Amino acid sequence: MDNGEFNLDILENVISDENVIDSIADLTDEKVEIVKPKKEDEVPANKEVKSDETPDPGIVDSLYTIEKAGDSNDQEVYSVFAELLKQKGFIDYEEGEVVDEDFISVKVNEKFNNELQASIDAAKAELDERTRRINDLYEEGYDLNDVVAFEKKLDYYKALEVKKELTEHEAEKIVKTLLKNQGLDDEDIADEIEVLKIDEKLEARALKAIPTLKRIEEKSYNEYKVNKDKADKQAIEQYNKRVKDTQNYFESQEKILGVELTKKERTELFNFYANTGKQGITALEEYRSKDPLKFDTTVAFLAKNNFDLSKIKQVVKNETIADIQNKIKTKPDSKIAKLDINKIRKSLNS
Repeated sequence: MDNGEFNLDILENVISDENVIDSIADLTDEKVEIVKPKKEDEVPANKEVKSDETPDPGIVDSLYTIEKAGDSNDQEVYSVFAELLKQKGFIDYEEGEVVDEDFISVKVNEKFNNELQASIDAAKAELDERTRRINDLYEEGYDLNDVVAFEKKLDYYKALEVKKELTEHEAEKIVKTLLKNQGLDDEDIADEIEVLKIDEKLEARALKAIPTLKRIEEKSYNEYKVNKDKADKQAIEQYNKRVKDTQNYFESQEKILGVELTKKERTELFNFYANTGKQGITALEEYRSKDPLKFDTTVAFLAKNNFDLSKIKQVVKNETIADIQNKIKTKPDSKIAKLDINKIRKSLNS
């Protein structure tokens, strides 16, 4: 869309976009079909329209209104389209709100995201307690592999708790784990297990150890979560401090590379450097992404020369003098031809 003009092709593409329609249909459980109307001269006069092929009259009327409006009144065009989407339940808004292309786009995305989140929440509500707990921790930023490993160990001990008998292999594994937690080395553990086998007390020792091992695992799990929360909090505090320190530094730089900056310019420079946009990157990062190699090469050149701009200034001076000389040659009768090139060169070099 150029110069704020409404583009009917864009509108029709939005309406006929099968992916958008399918997405909305998935959320509403309704079959959504948008029929693009044909102009009268494109429809055979003798064509009989079946009832199940009849386009939605609201859509047809709205599209014809939009097409007839053309460039006459963009506000009216957007209002008609927005009202159509509202009637169909695709967007929602209050009377009096200013309707334009961006407004419609935001509202459609808002409606879609709300419906999507509602579907996700409904699906999560159907999860069992364990799966929901794992999912919640994952969404909070916990490492999924760590969480699943803890949950599996707890499930293992919970399953053992209800058992009245253990195999020798199970009993040996449990006792080994207990003794290792108590700090014994492998040789001492092997000796202890051998004694328990001889005395036929291995299974009893293992059954008694299960609740203890479960408590140890629960404690480890809780400590893991506490440490993770603490680390996250520290990371946020450190990040906020870096941002604040950086902002203070930018605001203190009244002059950069010899160029004086107003307070507004320093604030804008900080925003360019630090603030992230919709894509999650800063304006500086976005600028660099256009040609990373050129950007890095330029910065490397400046850094290597300790940000000494004298060479660059000399290039600019030479180019300025060359440009003036060229104009003197090409336009000998102009006012610029009367200038003393030597004085100009001396002035630039001073």
